Amino acid sequence: MDNIHHMSFLEGKVMAETIKYLEALVRETHKPEAEIMPRAFQTGLRQLWREGILGRYLRGLGDILYCACGREFS
Repeated sequence: MDNIHHMSFLEGKVMAETIKYLEALVRETHKPEAEIMPRAFQTGLRQLWREGILGRYLRGLGDILYCACGREFS
């Protein structure tokens, strides 16, 4: 299996597990999905930021946009 197909398979598996987890949270907390989803998203962003992943991604995106348009993009 090449990397592209392998990554798609892994991403699909992770997504399926995430959906199961979020559905369990909705059931167990008796809170609406509309309340759980934004909190889960915020929590995920905070964790990515703490790990430095989001910051590196955003800085890299800024570098790409800078190169593409020839000026700083913020």
